[in-house]
Amino acid sequence: MGGHNVDVLIVPLILTGVGIFIMLKALKQHRRVPEELQQSEGFLRGNAIFSAFKHRHQAQAFRGGELTSIFGGFEVDLHNAMIEGPSARLDTFIMFGGGEIRVPEGWEVLVQATAIFGGVNDKTIPTPSTGEARPRLVITGLVLFGGIEIRH
Repeated sequence: MGGHNVDVLIVPLILTGVGIFIMLKALKQHRRVPEELQQSEGFLRGNAIFSAFKHRHQAQAFRGGELTSIFGGFEVDLHNAMIEGPSARLDTFIMFGGGEIRVPEGWEVLVQATAIFGGVNDKTIPTPSTGEARPRLVITGLVLFGGIEIRH
């Protein structure tokens, strides 16, 4: 007998697909990014679901973004970006995955993400305050069984 029965895999695959669909829909409703911001060139959106996402942001005016990693990973390089306004928000959702965000020196990084069985590691080196306002990147979101590393 040694034959494989594909029918046994159909139901788990359908349930997994429905679960991912429900989770992504809930994420989209939770993030509530204004439509004009989503359509701008300075908005970054990346998804790595069972895959990888690599991006080097080339638009001068960085306005924020959304990154999702489910059993995958992302690498985002913001060295060429300039934050439009006083700050930009980068919302992340990671489940059984990871990500790396590279920022220019001189940016202030504020982490407001929640990690459950995971971590957010800010390896940026704080620069001494000169009294003038520095660009601020606020990283929000949820990390489940994964991690994010922020560095220069």
